[in-house]
Amino acid sequence: MTNKFFLIAVFGTAITVSAAHALAQQGAVIRDATLVVEANTMVQVPRGRTGILVDRFVMEEGSTLSVSDETPLLVIRAKSATAGNRTRIVAQGRDGVGTQGAGANGPTVILILEDVDEVRGLTVASTGGDGTDGEPGAKGSNGRAAECAGDGAGNGGPGGQGANGGSAGNGGKIFLIIPRDALGYGITMNVGPGEPGLGGEGGPGGAGGKGKKRCGVWPYWKRGPGDSGPRGRRGSDGSEGEWGVFYTYAVENFEQETLGDRLQGIMEILREGGYSGDAEALRAVLDAGGLTAP
Repeated sequence: MTNKFFLIAVFGTAITVSAAHALAQQGAVIRDATLVVEANTMVQVPRGRTGILVDRFVMEEGSTLSVSDETPLLVIRAKSATAGNRTRIVAQGRDGVGTQGAGANGPTVILILEDVDEVRGLTVASTGGDGTDGEPGAKGSNGRAAECAGDGAGNGGPGGQGANGGSAGNGGKIFLIIPRDALGYGITMNVGPGEPGLGGEGGPGGAGGKGKKRCGVWPYWKRGPGDSGPRGRRGSDGSEGEWGVFYTYAVENFEQETLGDRLQGIMEILREGGYSGDAEALRAVLDAGGLTAP
């Protein structure tokens, strides 16, 4: 795998995401931890494939957990979860870069909430990145000037065609595993695609060649100017992205066998959807017992 999967094994100390990540890199293990995203703040999850295991996961009113666009897979497992109003977990694929840059697909987000204490208004989003707008076409060449004794003025050349816009990234995949009695809580999901890039404007036509006003001897005669060239064609807009998918699993218990079966099924969905890298990252964690260990 290109990106390392950071597994934060944190199971009474209150910590932030960044602090937990730093401790995980140092090989530390914190027992009985509570992950708190404070009210009206935004916390960035470190880039890379990331797993967070906590006793309690608390998102206070108006808080946001933001997933880096360099994080293709995020797994959160919490023994209990609380979320206030206007709380968000936001993941987005990287926007396109450069000419005709395509937006990346939305990340994969897996939430395993063993006990949902209270969730008033939590939005979980994994959206595609935006494609870049096409560059405008080049200006057409100017026509040649008229000559009294030679050719007349030339017309301007046509403008260049605008570059095509970049394609939109597809929406991501969200998997929510919750206890059966938690259905009906305020959790909404957004797996919309990104915005396609607009096609570039066609370049302006070249100027017509200049005419000659005084040709020959008196009485003078003249040669007219050339016509301006036509504007180039507008580039095509980028292709639309596809909506992602979300799955909700309501389970009776979170025993190792039950949870393992659900996660195996998620791996198959990821493989079939072209997210094989995320599937293998999830398998590595499962093989290590990181998500299903009692």
